[in-house]
Amino acid sequence: RPMGPAGLLVAVAATVKPSAHAQCAACARVTSLLGDLLNRTKESLEVSRRVHEEAATKIQKAQTKRWLKNEYHVALRAAIEEEMDMVCKRDELVATRALSLACAELIDRQVDELPRAILDADAGFCAKAVPGCDSETMEASARAFTSSLRSEAPPAAGENATADGLVARLVGSTINRWVHAAGASGHALVMLHEGPRSAPADGAADPVAALFYRLAAAANGSAAARPLL
Repeated sequence: RPMGPAGLLVAVAATVKPSAHAQCAACARVTSLLGDLLNRTKESLEVSRRVHEEAATKIQKAQTKRWLKNEYHVALRAAIEEEMDMVCKRDELVATRALSLACAELIDRQVDELPRAILDADAGFCAKAVPGCDSETMEASARAFTSSLRSEAPPAAGENATADGLVARLVGSTINRWVHAAGASGHALVMLHEGPRSAPADGAADPVAALFYRLAAAANGSAAARPLL
């Protein structure tokens, strides 16, 4: 079976062992991101939870009552597990190769334990998952791997796409989100470049950009393509 990006990261991590600091920093960021996701999911499911609990009090059959009460917890775990497939691609974890590798290794090793730790708000999870990753080491590791993506300012609203809507203009701080969003449902066609590029009507001023726009126009007929510039 073809190996996807997550599988590739795990395979590389198996041969290139991330440093202890990278592992600790990755664990801290992963648990923080998943914890934030859990809180957002709880908020979004709060109304549904109350409805199910009220319904459960009116039902006499114990098995049905347990199912209604458990559905909320199943939904929380499912949200965490779904995000675990994407978390290593988040900006906080792709800033350096070491963090990316450490994240992939952590998810691979703790695929069963991590969701439980997030649901239980287990503050000591990283100390158990990564030897020596106590609170002091975690803080030092996070500082050591703190970095910001280099990026020009994002285009103003309405200026990030061509008039025909075929091509979106991305910068360093937005490309990760757009490309991974496209990858979740299809494929992204990306042109990377330095400095401004445009595609005038005749294409004479910038033939490379004009070619990309023609590819975008051709790909526009396919739901699997999402051209990005």
